[in-house]
Amino acid sequence: MFYQPIVTSALLLAVGAHAAVHNSSYNWAGGIVELPGKIIEASVQVVVPECTDSNFNSIAGMSGWVGIDGYGACDGALLQTGFGCSIINGDGKQNLSYNVWTEWYPATSVTYDNFDVKAGDLLSLSVSAKSKTSGSTSIYNHRTGQRKQTQYTDQPSLCLDYAEWIVESEFFEDHGIDGGELTANFTPVDFSQVSYLTSDHKTGTVAVDDLFNMVQNDNTTVAESCYKSEGNFVVRFTQPASWHPWE
Repeated sequence: MFYQPIVTSALLLAVGAHAAVHNSSYNWAGGIVELPGKIIEASVQVVVPECTDSNFNSIAGMSGWVGIDGYGACDGALLQTGFGCSIINGDGKQNLSYNVWTEWYPATSVTYDNFDVKAGDLLSLSVSAKSKTSGSTSIYNHRTGQRKQTQYTDQPSLCLDYAEWIVESEFFEDHGIDGGELTANFTPVDFSQVSYLTSDHKTGTVAVDDLFNMVQNDNTTVAESCYKSEGNFVVRFTQPASWHPWE
C-alpha cells in the first residue's frame, strides 16, 4: 500500500512506564526494524479496533498490518497481510465494514471472502519470505478459529530490508496535493508478541527507537505510537475533533 516517507526526530518523551515517540510518517504509525537483506519473517498479534467517523459526507477508513519491505530505498515491493475498516457515509447513514486481506505489492490486495472479523477480535498475522520472489502470508482469528494462508511465487523482488507493524491511513499527499479517503477514528490498536526472524536464524522485536507517529499537513499528530513493554506497543488515534486534513 502507498506510504509517505518518515521524517526522523530525536525527541523521545517518557510517560510513566510507557514511552511516546516523535518520529513521524504522513500515513503510517507503528514500528519498523531495519536489517538490510536479512528479514525473512515478521509476525504480531493485534486487536481489531472499533472504527467510527463523525463526518456524514465522506468515506473513511484505516488498516493494520504486518509486512516486509515497502519502505525506504526498497519501495518497489511489499509483502503484507492485515485487516481494514471502511465507513461509507451518505444520506445521513453510515455503513461500517471490516475485512482481512493479503498483498504482494505492487499487485492489488486480495480480500478474503467469508472471513468473520469484527472490533475486539484478536488476530495473529504473519508474513514469510522463502526467497526475494516467493513467500506466504497467514492470518488467524482467535475468536472464530478461522485461518487464511496465501502462497506467492514469481513476484516482484523484495529487498528483505525491513520488518513492519503498521496502522495505515489511506489519506495521502502527492506533490503537495491531498487525496485519498479520510482516516477513520479508531480505538487503541494493541500490537503484542511483535517479532521478526532473520536469514541467520536470529529473532528480535521492536524497540522504542523503532516506533513513529502519523503526522499530517500542519504537523497535526493523527495517530501516536506508544511503547508498552518488550514486544508490545499501542497506536492511538489522536486527531483533534475540530481538525480537518484539507484545512
